[in-house]
Amino acid sequence: MDRIALEEMLGDGLSLAEIGRRHGCHESTVAYWVAKHGLEAVGRKKHAPRGAPPATVLESLVDAGLSTQQIAEQLGVTRTTVRTWLCEHGLRTQWSQRRQALAAGEDSLVLHCGRHGLSTIP
Repeated sequence: MDRIALEEMLGDGLSLAEIGRRHGCHESTVAYWVAKHGLEAVGRKKHAPRGAPPATVLESLVDAGLSTQQIAEQLGVTRTTVRTWLCEHGLRTQWSQRRQALAAGEDSLVLHCGRHGLSTIP
């Protein structure tokens, strides 16, 4: 593919998939040529992986008693991403601890409250 033509199409805001459709090839082929010519695809920064936050940030959010949904909203990611990060760091939200205790048939559960310290929940 021609560098000048690719620059024009990317400048017009066309995606790799749209460029591929117009030229009868797969978007991965277009991505190859974009990289070969040293160009950058439209929306590349938007869709680039941001990486996981430090474990200390996750620990502080879990210790604050936030759910996976609340953590996801604060970090601007999906709940599934948060669950993956929590699993990688061996962290569990209070909500998941409660669910596991109920499933195991435990009568009470001791959790940490940011305001009251340790609390026993029947």
